[in-house]
Amino acid sequence: MSGHQGWAPIRWAVVLVVLSAVACGADGEPTPDPPPPPSAEPPVPDAFVGDWYGHNRRLTIPPDGAVSYAWRDYGAREPTFIELELELRPEGDALGGEVVGTSGADVPEGTGVRVEPYEPHVLAVRLTGGETALVCGKEAPPGRCGA
Repeated sequence: MSGHQGWAPIRWAVVLVVLSAVACGADGEPTPDPPPPPSAEPPVPDAFVGDWYGHNRRLTIPPDGAVSYAWRDYGAREPTFIELELELRPEGDALGGEVVGTSGADVPEGTGVRVEPYEPHVLAVRLTGGETALVCGKEAPPGRCGA
């Protein structure tokens, strides 16, 4: 028998002691799991939350950032509504994010979106590669965002 084989049981005992010390606190009780990290996504600021309207456009922003945006598409043979699902998060004084669901082939998922204050009670909505559209809150001047 070589001299190293006699040490094997002692080495395993040391390994088991170290593992139990890692799994348990100093008092021998299991160490509790750490608390979950705080949500990485801050809520949407209150100034953006609500229903916003423009000429044949509607933007609905709930506090959780799961936004819907729809507008009438007159470019098709028959006018239809394009409906998008957006995930938005605060980016400075605006909201930024991307399209996560779409009913229109012209706006694929992953398209970037930015929503920012334009003037009091009016937001500007811009899809990457598209034009900026204005939508108004209920306190906006009559006719400001279209008919």
